[in-house]
Amino acid sequence: MTNKISTNVPVGDRIRIMRAKRRMSQLELARRTGLSQFVLSFIETNKAIPTPEQLARIRQALGWTPELDELVERLAAVPDAQQ
Repeated sequence: MTNKISTNVPVGDRIRIMRAKRRMSQLELARRTGLSQFVLSFIETNKAIPTPEQLARIRQALGWTPELDELVERLAAVPDAQQ
């Protein structure tokens, strides 16, 4: 599988969906990444775009592999998955 990132789902939504599926709070993700909860909130609400370094730290903390991108795309299509 390629490392293609879809443009259909904003990166903040992808992060929020994966964090929710991992049953992880923003505070826990902040602790694991070294980012502030404030920054994560802005990223997850698509008010800020993560830097490549921030995105790498978030993906590592979530155990998010390129193979999961397709799953996130499908989950984003289901409104309840984004809660």
